[in-house]
Amino acid sequence: MPKFSFSIADLIGLIIIYQSFFFTLNLYLQNKKQTSFNRILSAFTALFALNFLNILLINQGILNQNHNFGLVYGLLYGPVFYFYTLFLTDKGKKFQQKDSLHFLPAAFILILILLAGSLIQSENSLFLLTILVLGHIFYYLSKAFMLIRSLQQLLKDNFSEIESRRLAWLRSLILSVSFIILFAGLEAFIPLTYASLYGDIYFMLISLFSLMIINFMFYKGLQYPEILKEQLIPPPKEKYKGSKLDPNQAREILRKLDACMEDEKPYLNEELSIRELAEILGVSSKNLSRVINEQKGMNFFDYINHFRIEEACDLLKSRSSSELRINEIMYQVGFRSKSTFNQVFKQKMGMTPNAYRSAHRKKS
Repeated sequence: MPKFSFSIADLIGLIIIYQSFFFTLNLYLQNKKQTSFNRILSAFTALFALNFLNILLINQGILNQNHNFGLVYGLLYGPVFYFYTLFLTDKGKKFQQKDSLHFLPAAFILILILLAGSLIQSENSLFLLTILVLGHIFYYLSKAFMLIRSLQQLLKDNFSEIESRRLAWLRSLILSVSFIILFAGLEAFIPLTYASLYGDIYFMLISLFSLMIINFMFYKGLQYPEILKEQLIPPPKEKYKGSKLDPNQAREILRKLDACMEDEKPYLNEELSIRELAEILGVSSKNLSRVINEQKGMNFFDYINHFRIEEACDLLKSRSSSELRINEIMYQVGFRSKSTFNQVFKQKMGMTPNAYRSAHRKKS
């Protein structure tokens, strides 16, 4: 019989269910013309809601342990999140029949539970099944992470500023999901004799972490709507194989490039792309990319930011610029992300911009 006695964890679960379903509906209904990737994200948040609803119904005695579908949800999280990342980063991606194979393990476990009841009969079976589900989830999360890494490298070959906000959103989401899944999986290592003692506290912590993830997604979606409305479209890959760039052409492009960087300083444009720079020089972006890679030994991102850091160093050392804040200098030299500026500056100069300015003030 249902007991309808709500613990703190159950109340948090109710909030998660409400927020997840609300977020799911919001994602599903917005921007109908372009939301294939958001439809998948809505499926991900719906899984959160259904998972906690399933737990809540069991806790209230409405369902018994034979209807605990935690393993099924666990086997769905990884593929759904991977496909979200894939659709977000691949404009031409269409869901194909073979893609449904990724969901076969979840379908298989669902059928077993419906036919035989709960698959967890002992501590050993709980431990083994948890390890298998965790391995399955982290396999897909690692695939999603590798997609982001390859996209980031591709952006660095074409843009002087990568789309750090949306890449950071994806990385943060992957890390958050990885943490909560790993934390939830630790339950398998708690002996059943201590489950009654720590079970409620443990579930409350899992619920709190889950609530934080849902609120993080909702907050970021409100703060930066472009995260949930636009794809991370990678530029087309341009290969050098078959290129007709001879040594004389390469030297001429290099001469034009060096003169342009010194005289016109195009790197001060925070949105500079390799296509824009190629148009300024009157050459193809493919040939320019090849010259920068082969003659300078850098990708476009590193090449442009090399000049920006030199410009920043001049301003940080200059007495006439001593009143400028670091953020003002960052924008003046073409950076728009503080984290990117600090990272690139420290990588090149071995210290932060503040430390660099302080060191040169002491010398003067």
